[in-house]
Amino acid sequence: MYRLLLLFSVVSLLLPRVAGCQSADSLLRKAMAANGHWETIRAFDYATHRTSYNRWQGYSFDCVQPEQDEYEVYVDLEHRRHWHHTLAHYAGGYVFNTVRINRDAGYYVYDLGLWRTGKALLKVPGDLGEANRRIILSSFPYFILKEMLDSGDSLQVQTSHSEIVVRRITGTGTQELRFHPKTLLLASNKVITGSAVKEQYFDAYTHVGALYSLPGKMVQKQNGEDVLSDQLVRFLPLAAADTTRFSLPAGYTLQMDTTPPLRARAIAKDVYLVEKVDGDRNVLFINMDDQVLLTEAPVSGRVTRGIIELIHRTLPGKPIGYVHLSHFHNDHIGGIGELVKEGAAVICTPSMEKPVREMTGGLAPEFSFFNGHKILEDAHHRIEFFEVPNSHAQGLSFLYLPAEKLIYEGDLLSMPEDAVVTPAFKVSQEFYEYIHQHNIAYKQIIGHHGLTIITPALFRQAIDAGR
Repeated sequence: MYRLLLLFSVVSLLLPRVAGCQSADSLLRKAMAANGHWETIRAFDYATHRTSYNRWQGYSFDCVQPEQDEYEVYVDLEHRRHWHHTLAHYAGGYVFNTVRINRDAGYYVYDLGLWRTGKALLKVPGDLGEANRRIILSSFPYFILKEMLDSGDSLQVQTSHSEIVVRRITGTGTQELRFHPKTLLLASNKVITGSAVKEQYFDAYTHVGALYSLPGKMVQKQNGEDVLSDQLVRFLPLAAADTTRFSLPAGYTLQMDTTPPLRARAIAKDVYLVEKVDGDRNVLFINMDDQVLLTEAPVSGRVTRGIIELIHRTLPGKPIGYVHLSHFHNDHIGGIGELVKEGAAVICTPSMEKPVREMTGGLAPEFSFFNGHKILEDAHHRIEFFEVPNSHAQGLSFLYLPAEKLIYEGDLLSMPEDAVVTPAFKVSQEFYEYIHQHNIAYKQIIGHHGLTIITPALFRQAIDAGR
């Protein structure tokens, strides 16, 4: 009997123990205090060097190439407003230089580089400003702890010699915070919603003066894969916010960033253009003799389903036989599962097979692969596809209608709707050289993003501006 009791005591010491004498609320309050006196901050200025890892937006799906970005925020906690600047780089020379301002219950977005949205000051409807604010604050352990403490959700505490864990049961899943037991500084934050797992890891805590502590490094993962890592550049706690930081820019034209009801506009015989899909995307569909061909499966199942329904209303009884995917980036293939369910064959280059299969999960897509060049035709239509050597995405291709002298492309060339001319990026220069080397005659280029009527003269202006 004595041996059994001794064995039970030893095993009990080795197993994690649930903290019975300390509630989750009191532990979270102590952990907040370990971060310093953040409750005294009325505003702050924060900047990081950000390394982005995203195989769904890089050049190669299987070989991630980290991109070096800049991330800045200026947050007025007292008046619940913020200024947010990102300088993000993508393969092919793309640079997103974007400012977001949340103030007076309004949320505004503009492009410092002009190439994406030109001189438009977009006012975004809904609660995206508040959603962006929550994302910003989720980079700071103090606000993660405060949000959990204020949630009112069921909390559980578990401790061991090496860590302290607080688990939260939410309406959509679970959240798990892990702390260093000696300091009570937050080590990680894991949020599980269905099959999606988002993780943050905090390290290299640093002191700002005598009052504040925050991590010098934060790593974010999605379903086990690295998404980004931040290295602290600047943190300035402020007693009051500078109101000039929330001024709207001069020289921009205010417009509402809305998605109108989808409409199919005939731009040539049997060729239909759908503009402003999910705000700023354009797709084509072509009424062939026996079936329909669609370009791209943008954003998500919901967005692509809306396009499918529009096609069926426009061409009732006509099956969607093909979808051409220009490249594997998730904003271009996010809705491919809906088209596979429709029975559409996927026209693309072979390097896209793996990302398409991953995006479609348990479905079995039918592929129509090509390398270099492909022709699809019937008695009345000829459609050509060209694979372009480029620096933006492996296996990227575009669609060409020789009779109409029309090119449709995704991410080879983007121009803002107001036709402001900015220097062409590297991938656009590669595209320009390719179509001239292959003597592809065209009157109009339609880009997946932005302007839908890009003439040869306008394209040439962008190329010249980049030289």
